[in-house]
Amino acid sequence: MATKEGTSGENPHDPRFGQFGQLGANARRALESETLPPHAYWSTAIYQSELERLFFNQWICVGRVDEVPSVGDFFTRAIGTESVIVVRDSASSVRAHLNVCRHRACPLVEGRGTATAFKCPYHGWLYTLSGELRGAAEMQRTVGFDKKDYSLLQAQVELWHGFIFIHFGKAPPPLAACVPGLQEWISGFDLENQVTIREWEYRLDCNWKVYVENYVEEYHVPFVHRETLEPIMPLPGWHTYPEIAEPWGMIWGDYPKLSWSSTGKPLLPLIKGLTERSQSGMPLFIVYPMFLCMPAVDCTAYYLVFPTGPETSQVLLRLCVPQDTAAALKSDAELQAGAAEYYRNIETFVAEDNEIAKKQQRGLRSRRAVPGRYSKREFLLFKYHDWLRQHVYSHLGSAERSDVIGAKEV
Repeated sequence: MATKEGTSGENPHDPRFGQFGQLGANARRALESETLPPHAYWSTAIYQSELERLFFNQWICVGRVDEVPSVGDFFTRAIGTESVIVVRDSASSVRAHLNVCRHRACPLVEGRGTATAFKCPYHGWLYTLSGELRGAAEMQRTVGFDKKDYSLLQAQVELWHGFIFIHFGKAPPPLAACVPGLQEWISGFDLENQVTIREWEYRLDCNWKVYVENYVEEYHVPFVHRETLEPIMPLPGWHTYPEIAEPWGMIWGDYPKLSWSSTGKPLLPLIKGLTERSQSGMPLFIVYPMFLCMPAVDCTAYYLVFPTGPETSQVLLRLCVPQDTAAALKSDAELQAGAAEYYRNIETFVAEDNEIAKKQQRGLRSRRAVPGRYSKREFLLFKYHDWLRQHVYSHLGSAERSDVIGAKEV
């Protein structure tokens, strides 16, 4: 059975109680192992392998459906060396096109907007919203040229609780197969019917894993967030579930009706249909490799962490609320003040995380830096590293693989 770290009995919050066997195997492995070596956070070879085996070969969240509410609405997203156009086509389906003209590879669009078609700025090739090549000037005498053979390349798309996931593979497994059991933890938060009310973007001088790893452990809260988060969500209330074996993980905060006000109490209308579990605490879950989500009783914050280089990353942070709340925020001064307090608090603790991430990256570059050890507050971090070792580092060349692949026991 899966239990919270630090407990010995049944976990009343675990909807799959009894399926994992006795707690201990993964936890013991963590406490006997070393963390990833420092060069895993700056090696070009490792970075390239992560792009190929994770970002180009796993389901990646790129945003939410409310970002493309109407036909023709689109946004672009850079994922490593790839760029995609996420668009709602004329049939109202959400598509993801590779943002590369089929003529000579020029990107078609940047940012976000609304379009009736996509026209290449270089030589004017014109594509429909669904990606078919509609116009290609001066190609009449090109031997064997047929426009139907030159549609935009596609990524696979799945919608999950209002989030848009894409996959660059031709026949990926269903997204649901990657998150078995997660539905039971989050079903009471009505994620599908929320809309975005605030967006933040950060460009950071740190490897993308540095930022993700900070999210998957609560160990840093009393030190990095001593005056912000620790007073309202102190360390003893956070629990991990090291026996969950799927490519997702979770930290659970035992803080009833927790939200993002200065006191932790919700200042916006509670989500309709909250279950007893969803009111009893806050789940911080991750869908590997980089989708981070924190549903609360009145809103949802989520992060997307994209690599932009071996030692740089882009972090997108969004705050979402139910549609009724979003509508009320347009005219209700009291709710506007509550939302403004959420914005300030989120910006404050995110600034703390951003600063510590940049500091850690500098330390990882030390010639004397060596692997560290896991604490009992870092079981999810160990699980995440273990997944990386299996899915990425085991495929590296021997020189890079030798001291990354194994969770070295001491």
